[in-house]
Amino acid sequence: FDLSQEDKKEIEDIKLSLHLNIAMCHIKLEAWEFALKHIDEALKIDPESCKALYRRALVLEKQKDFDKAKNDLLKAQKISPDDKAVIRLMERVNIQIKRQDAKAKKMAQKMFG
Repeated sequence: FDLSQEDKKEIEDIKLSLHLNIAMCHIKLEAWEFALKHIDEALKIDPESCKALYRRALVLEKQKDFDKAKNDLLKAQKISPDDKAVIRLMERVNIQIKRQDAKAKKMAQKMFG
């Protein structure tokens, strides 16, 4: 097919939307790996997609990969600093990171007296 730039852009936008919607379905089903697959596809189309970064951070939080979740949220905040969902998830992730650090510190104290 000989598509114009406008047509190509429209197709990419639709593909992005479809991947994000499919990912959201998998998130609701708690099918984390399938959600990540579609989110990664969306980010290949648009690496600056705040929605994709947020959704990947959400999945990573559910998988208890808080550091990677925080990295995605930091990128999302640069793109959309006032996004309330990003801000709320960042607060939750920061709390989890603090808990993780406190647990690790406590365990180290028990091990090394």
